[in-house]
Amino acid sequence: MLKNKKIFALIGVILIMLFMLVGCSCGCDDKTVKLDLPEGVSLVDEELDADKLNINSDVEFLITAPEGKELDKLFINNEDKTSIVSNNKFTI
Repeated sequence: MLKNKKIFALIGVILIMLFMLVGCSCGCDDKTVKLDLPEGVSLVDEELDADKLNINSDVEFLITAPEGKELDKLFINNEDKTSIVSNNKFTI
C-alpha cells in the first residue's frame, strides 16, 4: 500500500512539472502584456494601450489621489517604491 502511494505521488509530481513546462512554453511567443490598473492609476501616455504593452519597455503611470488626499507611500508587490514617485508619476 505504501509503495502505491509513492508511485502515485511520483506520477503526480511529474504531471505537475509537465503542466508547468507547457504553461511556460505557451506564453513565450507573446511580446505584450495586459495590465489591470487599479482605480486612480492611469498611463501618462494616452496613446498606449494597457491591454497590449510591450514587455521590457518603460511605462509612466499617473496616480490620481482622491480629492483632499495625497500620495505618501507607494508599494508594488509588497516593495516600497515611494522613492520613484515624482509629481504623482512613476516610471517602471
